[in-house]
Amino acid sequence: GRRYQAIEPDDGYFTYYETDGPDVLTCDAYLQRVNSPTPMTERIMRDSFTDMSRTVCRRAFVFGRMRGAFAATLQMNRLSPEAWLRDWAASEPWVASIARIEGWQAVDDGLPESTEARLRGGDERIEACLFIETLREEDCVSALENLASELDVPNTQTGIYRLLCELTSSQSSP
Repeated sequence: GRRYQAIEPDDGYFTYYETDGPDVLTCDAYLQRVNSPTPMTERIMRDSFTDMSRTVCRRAFVFGRMRGAFAATLQMNRLSPEAWLRDWAASEPWVASIARIEGWQAVDDGLPESTEARLRGGDERIEACLFIETLREEDCVSALENLASELDVPNTQTGIYRLLCELTSSQSSP
């Protein structure tokens, strides 16, 4: 999992988790957890995690091997073709600062709303997302502005974030 804080103070946080596949989020153990929250989780979900967008996605493509300190998100109705994005990235002056680009496509998990989601007041969903990681903030801003303009994505569907922390599977067990 990786957690980011928005560059703009009022834009909140962005967190995502990688799993072995979407089916992990529909297994009995996971569903038991999100449908039987602890008292502390109940309080946190009610008081802190509001106005959430939460969607199970599959990664449609990834290019770039590094991880960046800054990330831009573009919420979309459908993903742009991977070949077009590769050409776009290769033609831009800040390409050396783009660490990674991922395309995420929503997966219909077919599950009813979880108890945790109801505590948060319900979760919004997305259809697709471009996730761009860069090494420097100014390159993240430039990449986002350029891509949002090229793809006609409104500002209300974009965000720029600074990495706060990362937790890997090897770090999650004692």
